[in-house]
Amino acid sequence: MFSKIKTIFFDLDNTLFDHRRSETETLKQLMHIHRNSFNGIPDKQLFETYDKHNTMLWREMANGQITADQLKIKRFRLTMNEVGIKNLDCEQLSKQYMQIYSAQRFVISGAHEILTY
Repeated sequence: MFSKIKTIFFDLDNTLFDHRRSETETLKQLMHIHRNSFNGIPDKQLFETYDKHNTMLWREMANGQITADQLKIKRFRLTMNEVGIKNLDCEQLSKQYMQIYSAQRFVISGAHEILTY
């Protein structure tokens, strides 16, 4: 049966690539870069608020209600509004997020072994 299998597709996010850890580390770095703006806001509050809005917006994008480009900025606009940060450019924040996130290299435990197999 397995000898007929020629191709296997893997989802990256949280299957091979540790998306959650990468997302958290990226948000931590953004908070450090903009520490004066994020002063007094607990990490957990920011992470939970971002996750809530990001999840909602991904659903909207899947339903064709917004584009990926709109999602990338709106998730920060909604998050910043909810945590009370008014002095950050959400478009710039989104660009910084994507630059930092794309440099993350966290893989799920066992990913190398399963790919080698």
